[in-house]
Amino acid sequence: MRAKAYVSLVALVVSGSAIASPALSICVDENPWPPYTYWEKSAQEPIFGGYTVSLASMILTRLKQPYHIERLPWSEVHARAKNTGCDMILDISATFERQQYLYFTQPIYQLYYSLVYNKQAFGSSNMPSSKNITNYKICGVDRYNYGVLNKKLDIIREPSIQIVLNKLKNKQCDFFAVEAPVLQYGIRMGLYQFNEMGCLNLDDVTKKSYRLAVAKQYPEAIHLIKKINAQLYQLRKEGEIAKIAQSHGVSGDVCQGQITLGQ
Repeated sequence: MRAKAYVSLVALVVSGSAIASPALSICVDENPWPPYTYWEKSAQEPIFGGYTVSLASMILTRLKQPYHIERLPWSEVHARAKNTGCDMILDISATFERQQYLYFTQPIYQLYYSLVYNKQAFGSSNMPSSKNITNYKICGVDRYNYGVLNKKLDIIREPSIQIVLNKLKNKQCDFFAVEAPVLQYGIRMGLYQFNEMGCLNLDDVTKKSYRLAVAKQYPEAIHLIKKINAQLYQLRKEGEIAKIAQSHGVSGDVCQGQITLGQ
């Protein structure tokens, strides 16, 4: 059974007295991202858990840095990071635009993009080929970083993961460009509703690296990102990152088929 590590609010205490430094404001996407970042509801506030939450919590505990976590629409996360209100972001990929207002850590995990589909709409006899995949309606989530896929596919953006899944079910979308393992975990955990998931690996698309990021507007942001990277190096050397990944059931690809998008 996969171990669970949940965090709602952390206030670190050393030698019987609270740390004087202000709490770090950590922002996460309002769409759950299991097994990396997700939450369980409680009477007062959500209880956060997952690989990334556990890793960030361990690092900040070692640094004696208090923090709290807030869920926001992905666009709001970036708006606050540019101005004020989000000091740190979990589960984020680096782009040139984001580097203008964020400092990034070294990668903490990598995933492939896949094309998820409704098994009731596609079978082995009518699966698209590399040559005609662009004739199908490909959907994705607004403000997500699709990287090279933007150059190869015309992705129709929707506000949330569940909305795209609903459109797959209703055959308003043919495929969902998404990291299939994350979606599969979410469905198993009941975070997303979709019963007929099939997927194709994009075998010519490189892995996408996810990181932690600190907003440049945060005081001593460069100093903090250096300390976090140092902790990541140490935790990897100690084997702790591998243990955290194992405890949260982090695994690789789940798709049986594959497709090449080509140039």
